[in-house]
Amino acid sequence: IKYNYEKILNYREPEIKKIESRQYEMLNKWYYVVIRQLLSIIKFKDDYKSLAGMLSPPIKITEAKKAIKLLKELNLIEKDAQGYYHPIHPSISTGEKSNAVGIQSYLLETMRLARQSIDRYPKTHRKLSTLTLSVSSNGLKNIEEKIRMFRKEILEIAEKDIAVDKVCQLNVQLFPMSKY
Repeated sequence: IKYNYEKILNYREPEIKKIESRQYEMLNKWYYVVIRQLLSIIKFKDDYKSLAGMLSPPIKITEAKKAIKLLKELNLIEKDAQGYYHPIHPSISTGEKSNAVGIQSYLLETMRLARQSIDRYPKTHRKLSTLTLSVSSNGLKNIEEKIRMFRKEILEIAEKDIAVDKVCQLNVQLFPMSKY
């Protein structure tokens, strides 16, 4: 009981900045989001060739340049006094209720990357799993709430992580497989 009480007292919501609708443009290409995250763990000034090669799959140098330019224009990254780029906010989100077209395209793109990860990485470097379930409407609502809480817990783990050295993608999908 003491552990749970201390856990509750020490819990703090991850500080997540909700992005503005004009910033949804960052969702047009999967690598815009990845580069924004990568800038929180690397020192980057202007070595676009190196930056492009850090992504998996790698991107073109021109794409890396365009990404930095766009992220800067959208006020999602900034240069510090030494000339290094870094994200303005550590964690960002479109919000749980958002349903913009850009978000749908981004979801499709990350699912495509997840599918490609089967061929790109050995099993030891990826975790993919599926469940096919029979549930009631009430059970489905409970699962949706668990997913929401799971996402918050994952964000909290990432925020508290100190020795960060990679960017990963976590996709969670729950959808009907039969007519209700």
